[in-house]
Amino acid sequence: MPEDWYDPNEAWVALAPLLVDPNILKVGHNIKFDALYVRVTKNLKVMPIEDTMLYMHSLNSGTQGEYGLKPAVQDFLWETGLGGYEDLL
Repeated sequence: MPEDWYDPNEAWVALAPLLVDPNILKVGHNIKFDALYVRVTKNLKVMPIEDTMLYMHSLNSGTQGEYGLKPAVQDFLWETGLGGYEDLL
């Protein structure tokens, strides 16, 4: 294992208190999926959460008819040029 890799189990030890802290708002795109994954795999209830994908549904990011993060960036942050981020990889 390369020296610059980390042990994911050590990361969970650091992250778990932040994820379950009710005073820290967790914001993410489709975070309800991530929160469910953490609940099932680590038995941690991630709360409170704000899901930006739900905002996309409300705003109807409609020109592309999609609600993923990539269309959201293209629709609302087009000036960043990050919508086609695959080109940067």
